[in-house]
Amino acid sequence: MHETIESIYTHDPNGYMIEITRALRPVTPQEDLDAELTIEALCDVATGTESSLDKLLTRKAELIVERAARWEADRPALAPTEAVTE
Repeated sequence: MHETIESIYTHDPNGYMIEITRALRPVTPQEDLDAELTIEALCDVATGTESSLDKLLTRKAELIVERAARWEADRPALAPTEAVTE
């Protein structure tokens, strides 16, 4: 069982492993974005030499930093009653 899906693993008649899944809850927009960034970082790292988890996470962090200003600019402003107070 994962956070968003439940999986059953088995083998088909030819011996290939297959996974059958069902959603446990809807995926959030934040999880979609996280998955998109992970896949993009993985593609970038996998095309290089000596891929590693450290390089994947470093590239993902770079992508986040590169896009942060655009995300902030695209984010709707909070109304005064919605502003977070500390």
